[in-house]
Amino acid sequence: MENEGIINKRVKDFSKGIDIMQTILIFLIALLVPTFLGGILSKIFGSTSVISTNSQLIVGTIVNAALVV
Repeated sequence: MENEGIINKRVKDFSKGIDIMQTILIFLIALLVPTFLGGILSKIFGSTSVISTNSQLIVGTIVNAALVV
């Protein structure tokens, strides 16, 4: 019972609307990053650069971080 109070504490209590908007924003980021980031990285750095050839790692890291949040 004591742990429930610690888990439910927040630094600032936001409204439910703000929590929903934050969830939707994170969902959209997780949805749009894999769609566009690979192409953007290959245009910026060139198709033979290390960053564009390993763009799947970058995209996967961003999407996994969004899923954890």
